[in-house]
Amino acid sequence: MKKIVATFFCFAGFSLLASPLLFRGGEVLRAELSTAEPAIASFDAALFPDLPERKIYAALTLALPAGRKISIFDYRLVVFGRAYDCVAIRNGDSPWKMTPDALDCRKASLLFILNRGTVGLDRETKITLQCAAPSSVPDGSEWKVTFFNIGEKPFSR
Repeated sequence: MKKIVATFFCFAGFSLLASPLLFRGGEVLRAELSTAEPAIASFDAALFPDLPERKIYAALTLALPAGRKISIFDYRLVVFGRAYDCVAIRNGDSPWKMTPDALDCRKASLLFILNRGTVGLDRETKITLQCAAPSSVPDGSEWKVTFFNIGEKPFSR
């Protein structure tokens, strides 16, 4: 009987570790870092004067509930106290776009440009996802997300 109970708790622990990260806007499906520069339609670097010289790109793929809209203004990433704004978004597997329009879709990805001198040095990096709009729920506007460094490969679709 003790073996059965121990086995149950072992499997329960593994399922908790593998559970998806839920956040205010939905569920994080994938979080990747890459040194491969993605093509961004209508990208204007002048709108982001604080872009780092040595770049690493962070893509956050999200599953959104029906009717939930998302835009590049909704979330930012925070690394060592520095906030990085979202620079582009894509609907499902479509190309990256720098657009102020909110997307109404079930799967979206947000793109950020981070400082390669401080991020992506390890295989995995915990980065804070921060909601740009303040939350009325205590601690309801920040989540730690584990990003996986995929090197020079392009982002997964």
